Amino acid sequence: MSMKFEYLTTEEQLRFDLVRQTGFELNEIPLVLKFIKGDDSALEELQEFRAWREKQALKKMLTSGF
Repeated sequence: MSMKFEYLTTEEQLRFDLVRQTGFELNEIPLVLKFIKGDDSALEELQEFRAWREKQALKKMLTSGF
């Protein structure tokens, strides 16, 4: 079931539905909103952010001695 927002264009609504299906975290919202508003490069930024975050978590785990 799709959520409808009257203030979104048809394209923005389609992008919102796509994002909603994939799930995201609160700290990713600015990039998600950029994508919904039509900035396709935001997806690449989101992938880079997630990769950076995973790398930081791995570093923290390795330095903490598990």
